[in-house]
Amino acid sequence: MKKIAVAVLFVCVGLGFYFLKQSFTPPASKNTATVLDLAWTYSPKQITLSTPVDFSFTLKDSAGKNIDAAKIEIEATMNHSGMVPIFTEASFIKDGVYSTRITLTMLGEWILFLTITLPNGETIKKEVTFTTE
Repeated sequence: MKKIAVAVLFVCVGLGFYFLKQSFTPPASKNTATVLDLAWTYSPKQITLSTPVDFSFTLKDSAGKNIDAAKIEIEATMNHSGMVPIFTEASFIKDGVYSTRITLTMLGEWILFLTITLPNGETIKKEVTFTTE
């Protein structure tokens, strides 16, 4: 009789944990993530210290259609610690093209962390790297 009581207790505890987990787990949302094609370029191609650099970003969806009216926030930082990052936003130009100008403060490898907020409110994070001379 004691073994049956212990088994029933374990089953009840197990069911309790199962239902507790279900009540705290948000329902799975439909996968509506947009596939984002990001193309980017910069000029001048030979970047020196304190040279203003023009960056251009082109956003397209998975069907190749331009994404207009997005917001692109940029954090420019180097691949090592100890420097203050540069924060800016890219402005919409036309046909899915966004542009910004950044004056870099050090030579070496840079990383641009892009936070792209699409017109539907969805946020996508991307990063690109480049090296100055």
